[in-house]
Amino acid sequence: LQSSLSRLHLLINSQLTSVRSIPANITHSLSTMGDSSNELFAKLQHREAVNQGTEAPQQTARVTKNVYMEFTEFTRKQIKELEKKFKQFCSPETQIIGLTELKFMMEKLGAPQTHIGLKEIIKAVDEDLDNALTFREFLLIFRKLAAGDLADRDEDDGLLQLAKL
Repeated sequence: LQSSLSRLHLLINSQLTSVRSIPANITHSLSTMGDSSNELFAKLQHREAVNQGTEAPQQTARVTKNVYMEFTEFTRKQIKELEKKFKQFCSPETQIIGLTELKFMMEKLGAPQTHIGLKEIIKAVDEDLDNALTFREFLLIFRKLAAGDLADRDEDDGLLQLAKL
């Protein structure tokens, strides 16, 4: 691995030497763009330092896929009931509730909303910005209700109506 790092470093230096004949303004632009070989070299150096014990590994944030672990404020039975309600209205192919499905759901629940109102419901909990509700985002509505985050909303507000299923 050390010899691979050395060869990579020599390759990078030889490329940088050929770049030195380019005018200074272009060289600066190239260096600020983020050369992929320098990035790779830095990652390999970090990995080697971690293996030698001189640096700590970089931890990435883990996303919990288990809604039972993430939404501990709800019982398993409550989550199962909400999942059944979600699956009743979600698209079978994508397992999400888009604008059309949400419109249908709100009409079935007796709280029809305008197009803008439906978009606001989605926007309030849409973490992945796909303009649709995943089951996790659907549960976030009920978390907001339980936490009292919807207390300042009007009685006819779409998000509050949906949360009061």
